Amino acid sequence: MESPARIAPTLESGNPITELVVPVVAGSLHDRVVPLAAELASIWHVPIRLVRVTASIATDDADLDDVLHGMQSWYPHLELSARHLYGDNPATTIADYVVGGMLVVMSSDHIDAWRSEDSVAEDLIERLGVPVILIGPNVTKTELRERGADGEVVVCLDGSAGAEAGVGPGAALAKSIGHALWLVRIVPEPVAGEPLHHPEIAARLQQLADEFNPEVMTRWEVVQDDDPIAGIEGFAARHTVSFLVAATHAHRGEDATAPSVTGALAATAHHPVMVVSAPEVSELPSG
Repeated sequence: MESPARIAPTLESGNPITELVVPVVAGSLHDRVVPLAAELASIWHVPIRLVRVTASIATDDADLDDVLHGMQSWYPHLELSARHLYGDNPATTIADYVVGGMLVVMSSDHIDAWRSEDSVAEDLIERLGVPVILIGPNVTKTELRERGADGEVVVCLDGSAGAEAGVGPGAALAKSIGHALWLVRIVPEPVAGEPLHHPEIAARLQQLADEFNPEVMTRWEVVQDDDPIAGIEGFAARHTVSFLVAATHAHRGEDATAPSVTGALAATAHHPVMVVSAPEVSELPSG
């Protein structure tokens, strides 16, 4: 049977992805990002725009042009372009540039570096309102070559309405790459006297799964782990996973006094993390 045509997903705000935006840093091609962005562009039939932020008002950018020419030689079938952006703050400048329909795909070696405030990725997420696909420092070139977008999508859940905001975009992403969706709920390991099983959690996960089956093959699992990051990573290591999906509260501003769970996940994960926005409501009604 012929596989269904794959089209770019509509992740948030009703805007289908029409362009991938890849930030470029001078002296680094971020070759962990380029193959994944190129694969998604091929699957979704959308262009890639490279952007580089500098404090120079000059319109010429030889470093950016070198990256563009290199990509054009590697991926002649793709529609590629480059844009030099003027600004002192990369996160602010990129956030001002991105409009609906653009999806940022970027690497970060400093995500969750909130203490020193030097993470462009986390700053961009807060300013942009997401979605963004982050490739953290533990995602290797080898893993991306072997797996790429040819794997399942895992949505990370913790029982909050905020986390469930990732289910819809996760399903759209899974459908667009032609793979299954996993809803993974992390719960603490039980202590003496506490139940081993949580029927109410299973019922909620099945309810969420039913919203997308059979359009997207959606399965769920409850993982017991006191560390939610380790629990998600352990689950992903046992499966063929291309993307983790996690929701975060963008625009935290002065409340950003501690690392976000999403930032910690991107900093630790061996898989790209798609970050989506969470609503202000944080708890689901019981039952």
